[in-house]
Amino acid sequence: YVSDWGFKQTPLQLPKLHFDGGVVQVETTRTKPSSGPKRIVYSGKYNHDYGGMDFLFKMFASVKRPDCELLLTGKEVHNQLWPYLQQDPRVRHLGYLSREALNQVWADATVFVNPGSPDSPGNRMNFPSKLLDYLPYGKPIVSTWTSGTSGHGA
Repeated sequence: YVSDWGFKQTPLQLPKLHFDGGVVQVETTRTKPSSGPKRIVYSGKYNHDYGGMDFLFKMFASVKRPDCELLLTGKEVHNQLWPYLQQDPRVRHLGYLSREALNQVWADATVFVNPGSPDSPGNRMNFPSKLLDYLPYGKPIVSTWTSGTSGHGA
């Protein structure tokens, strides 16, 4: 199991294994922090239920700094995303990127976000693997704590 909730909910008589995963060291071309805009980066699906996109946009709307931008990477843009993109020019959808391009966006990030909804049943069996992708870059990660992450409710 990658989901902590799934591991704990499985009957004890069955053999099971829980692991949180691991991170892979990455090579980046950035050697010092950028003096450009502060970049909040979200990578993943744009689901308003378990993905927490409404929460993410509400949070970003409260950021008043003109030098701060929200960069979104991923595919499957839902119609609900377009109004947000039109409301704030600091929000940019970069789309589905090659691994090399994604590596550069992540290397240039100021902070990563994982806004998954803690109340969504869809997140019970969903470990947010993007956290493992973000970790090697050594940047802060702001995340909700969902049932699929270890220690939730502990």
